Amino acid sequence: MNGDWRGGDYAAAGDAWAHAAGDVVALALEGLGRTADRTAARVLDVATGSGPAALAVARAGQCVVGLDLEPGLLRLASVRAREAGLAGKTRFVAGDAMALPFPAGAFDVVLSTFGVMFAPDPGRTAAELVRVCRPGGVLAVAS
Repeated sequence: MNGDWRGGDYAAAGDAWAHAAGDVVALALEGLGRTADRTAARVLDVATGSGPAALAVARAGQCVVGLDLEPGLLRLASVRAREAGLAGKTRFVAGDAMALPFPAGAFDVVLSTFGVMFAPDPGRTAAELVRVCRPGGVLAVAS
């Protein structure tokens, strides 16, 4: 993919599994509710694609950072957030799941729905997800 996604209808594909993204988000936030005040949770959606999980986080009232390697998908996610009235709760950034551009422990919840499973080095990617999740935080991955 090298930085400019030109695939098929990725938004439609994301919509097809948006219910699963919503389920993962709900469970992750529920898990966080047992360990901390989730009203101001710091949430990262890794390999956000067109943003179905990030949008679910924002609809749940949380602010979220969606990260993806593909600028075209990030533009699409940003447009979808604006159209849904969620732009104030979402931020989308370009980055690689194998080298997340955030400090250790920066997020209360780190999640990925059908995204990081495509990373070429699963061990390195998993280590990065754990690194940016605060101790006692929630890590949720759907593949």
